[in-house]
Formats: sequence, C-alpha cells, structure tokens
Amino acid sequence: MIPCQSSSDIDILWLHLLYEQISYCIACVYHPFRPRYQPQALTDAVVTGLDSFLATNCNSGIGSTIFIAGDFNSYDGSWIETQYGLVQVVDAVTHGSNILDQVYTNRSYTMQLFPRV
Repeated sequence: MIPCQSSSDIDILWLHLLYEQISYCIACVYHPFRPRYQPQALTDAVVTGLDSFLATNCNSGIGSTIFIAGDFNSYDGSWIETQYGLVQVVDAVTHGSNILDQVYTNRSYTMQLFPRV
C-alpha cells in the first residue's frame, strides 16, 4: 500500500495494481502554479510514494512499471530521472511555450505519444 501524504495541499493520486504478473505504480500529480506549500513538500511526497512501492515490489520477483504523470507547472522534476532512473517522455510543449504536463516512467519504450491536433 502506498501511503497517503499528511498534507491536504498536495494533490497526488497513487494507484497500485497488479496485471499479468506486472506490478504498476501510477501517480497522478497536480502541482499548481502558486502552490500553498514549498516545492520540497511535493518532492517528499513523491519520494515517500516511490520508495514505498519499490520496497514492496523490487524484492518480490514481480516486474514493476512506474508512471508519474501530471501537470507540474513550474516544478523541476529532473531529480526523478536522476534519483530513480525514470525518463520524462513528453518532449513537446503542452501549454504556450512550456512543457507543463510531464510523464516519467521506467518503461519509456512502452509509450506511444500522439502529436497534437
């Protein structure tokens, strides 16, 4: 079970499911343009959730797939790539001239992104 965060200001929905011997960790994140919390609080929440998932699944012999997706606004999530080896797969602007919507995964080869219409 992935723990819930104690701060009601942080919007992350964690989903953990098992399908065909693959354990999935899916996090839907919303980081507002002007959050009521320090960015470190979001970092701590993601670390807690990922560490909990990995501690449960890495030693079980079950394949694990991680997706962290959402509207990150000005949040710098590059540490997710460095610390957890995930890849940010969105490479086109999603709002104006910025990439606000991001998807991090350890299975980037499973992703097929569609061009904007």
